[in-house]
Amino acid sequence: MTSGVRRSPTGRRQGCEALRLRPLGGARPLRVRVDEQGLPLAVEDGPGVRRVLQQRERWQIDDEWWRSPIHRIYHEVVLEPGEPMVLYHDLCESLWYRQ
Repeated sequence: MTSGVRRSPTGRRQGCEALRLRPLGGARPLRVRVDEQGLPLAVEDGPGVRRVLQQRERWQIDDEWWRSPIHRIYHEVVLEPGEPMVLYHDLCESLWYRQ
């Protein structure tokens, strides 16, 4: 007696491939110019430099101390000409990334 479940040639149930978790777009490294307090002033993302027009939010994440430490300061900013962006400063690596 068969179960009525369709299986692919590899033995997997058909249609389940779409259910597997896939990572979202990973963070991309970028250069950030900061002021004396470490707040972003300008972002070099690609060929040009864009000024930060507004800092909307700032938060810090300190986590995973039992595995591999994560120490990041996130910034939600608005770049010229009005593009929102979330970026973070990885304090372990001293590098900036676009989320």
